[in-house]
Amino acid sequence: MMRLGPQTILLALACLLLPALAAAGDDVDARYRDAAAVFHRLRANDAAAAEEWRNLAGVFGDIEREHPTHRRAPDALFSAALALRHAFAGGDAPYDLQRAEDTLRRFAATHPEHRLADDSLMHLAELQAEARGEPRAAAETYRRVLQEHAQGDQAGLARERLAAMTATLARSAAAPARTAASHPARPAPGAGTLKRVQRWSALGSTRIILTTDR
Repeated sequence: MMRLGPQTILLALACLLLPALAAAGDDVDARYRDAAAVFHRLRANDAAAAEEWRNLAGVFGDIEREHPTHRRAPDALFSAALALRHAFAGGDAPYDLQRAEDTLRRFAATHPEHRLADDSLMHLAELQAEARGEPRAAAETYRRVLQEHAQGDQAGLARERLAAMTATLARSAAAPARTAASHPARPAPGAGTLKRVQRWSALGSTRIILTTDR
């Protein structure tokens, strides 16, 4: 009876496992392609409901959660964030906004070298500025794009938006000071002594004049 060495056994196991692994990979790719097709179909439909976007975000999220090491996992996570952003745009639900922001932050934190890392921060900054009304937070996120992805394809746009936002914030800060300078506060009225009361009545109306010593 021929005895098999360890290397031969490992090679045999690999031959058995590789087809299954390849099939699993193909299944993930197919699931992602199907979800991506739905994404493009919903985006082309202005009447797409927020719930449809939420469901699609769940599909992308399942792909990323179930196969975190697959090459499609980062794309699925990013697509989930975009689907949640569309859900918020279609329904204006605060939890969709929060989930979109959280997913974008997680993408930037867990995939800092990915080609979409700067895109995730740009989407986050847009939500902070437009949906949250927090220009200072958005400005910080644009600065982060420039610091962490200076050579990325979003750096130019981030620089332009940061400059415009910084100028707007500076004008807003200067406006109250100018208003206060051009309209000095009036002194508070003091108490006076009532000297005379004049009263006229005519055609159902009454006019009263109070005269004080101030």
